[in-house]
Amino acid sequence: MPFIKIDRNPSNRTLLQFGLTGALVLGLLAVFAASGRTPWVLGGVAAALGLAGLLAPKSLVWPYRLLSWATAPIGFVVSWVMLAVIYYGVLTPTGFLLRRFRGDFLGLRLGRDRESYWTLRSQPEPRADRYFKQF
Repeated sequence: MPFIKIDRNPSNRTLLQFGLTGALVLGLLAVFAASGRTPWVLGGVAAALGLAGLLAPKSLVWPYRLLSWATAPIGFVVSWVMLAVIYYGVLTPTGFLLRRFRGDFLGLRLGRDRESYWTLRSQPEPRADRYFKQF
């Protein structure tokens, strides 16, 4: 089973969304691009993508596949890097700080001065409707 599943046969709806999204992104880049030919080229490609998505979505199969194959490794690496950053940058320091400053909040440390590790809890009064809500 592959890590990343690439859609080799996208539907017309997916290709329409691809074309319109590409047109929107390239159109925004054209608006904010520097002067010269760049805004015109980006605007032309944006218009072509938008029209192709609206009129002939199947014509965008190869650009869709090409961009999917080009960006799949980037997505794979970024997802693993983000998992590592969250784990080692957030969860691990949080665990160390809680262990350091809060002490034994789960009662996991062994103590020789304790008679029992049993924790007494007060039980609520049992009701008849509790039978139907066991969990």
